[in-house]
Order: sequence, then C-alpha cells, then structure tokens
Amino acid sequence: MGLTKPILDKVMQPIDSIREYKDNEIPKMQKEADEGRTPPNLDKDIERMEKFKKLAEKIPPLVRTVRNAIVAIETAKAIAEAAKDAGKIGSALVPPVAAAGVLQEKIVEKVKEELAKAKAELPVVSLVTKELKGLAIAVLIALLAIKVKNGKKGAGDGSDGDKTAQDELDALLSEQQDILESDDDDDGTGVTRIVRTTTATGTTSTGGIGGGSGGGGGY
Repeated sequence: MGLTKPILDKVMQPIDSIREYKDNEIPKMQKEADEGRTPPNLDKDIERMEKFKKLAEKIPPLVRTVRNAIVAIETAKAIAEAAKDAGKIGSALVPPVAAAGVLQEKIVEKVKEELAKAKAELPVVSLVTKELKGLAIAVLIALLAIKVKNGKKGAGDGSDGDKTAQDELDALLSEQQDILESDDDDDGTGVTRIVRTTTATGTTSTGGIGGGSGGGGGY
C-alpha cells in the first residue's frame, strides 16, 4: 500500500455521490422552495455536507505529514545506499555478506518505487481534495440559500436558527470568494457562477449550481 493511497481513497469516495446529489436532488429542493415548501431533509443534508467539507479540511495536514515522511525516508535511503556501496568492498569473498548486500539492494529499490509513486500522487491528492471541498461548499451554499429563502417567505419562524443560516451562508460565500481569488485562473468549474448568482440576488437564489442555468459541468 502506497503512502498516499489511504488518503486518496478517503477523499475520492464521496465526490461522485455529492455530484449526483447536486445534479438530481438540488433542483428538486429548489422547486420545493419556489413553491414555499421546506424540503424535509434540508437540515440533515446541510449537516452531511458540512462533514464532507470538514473532511476536505483535514487532508492538507495529512499531506504535509506524508511530505515530511518522504523527506525522512529519502534521508534513510541515502544512508542505506551509502552503506550498500561500502559493503560491496570485499563482499564478493564472503558469501553471507554478498547475500545480505543483494537483499539490501532490493529493499532500497522497493523504497525508490514507493517514493516515486507517492511523489506522483501528492499533486493528485491536493487537486481531488480541492474538488471535494469545492463541491461541498457549492452544495452548502445552495442548501443554505434555500433555507434562508424559505425563512424570508415565512416558511421559517424568524428564530435564531434562520439568522444562523444567513450567517453561515455569508461565511461560505466569503470563503468561496477567497478560494476563487487564490486561484491563478478560472478553470470553468462553475463555482464562480454559483457565488456571483447568489450574491447578485441577495443570497436567496440557488441558481447556477453546476455551471449556470444549463446545469452543465463543474461544481
């Protein structure tokens, strides 16, 4: 098992289900909200998406740990290679020493393979983690916007819970904007459209999820 495989598997697992939820369930819930009804699983689904977002936020420290482990292993590998080279002197005359040298060389080669694989997978882990967080935030924006919208229409009770939903939505919009501004370019995922559509309509619209009114690709 590679150094990054457990992390990559953990991150990739929920992505497809979130995409499916976004494509199939969000439009139904938006329709219910437009008709003045609160989707029955709204709060439960908000909680579930918050868990996915928290999962994505736990990954970067793990990636840093793996990077540190790679540095430590590379250091140990360099020492092992030096020992292997030193052990070659006179080992041909001592069969047990020669056999040990062959085993050590195989171990070093295996370590090289694992390090190369881990180094190649780390950028993938970062990209997939970013995708997971982006999806979770996009869906959360849609769900919270539905909750706020219904509260303004009178479906809510005007309680602190409604105010909390608005505060959470505002915080997510700000976080989403920070993420967008930290990117060097717009990759066309639809996240920009989500935020701009929502803010332009006073945070009560959930349109734009999935890449504009056509419901295309992206978050």
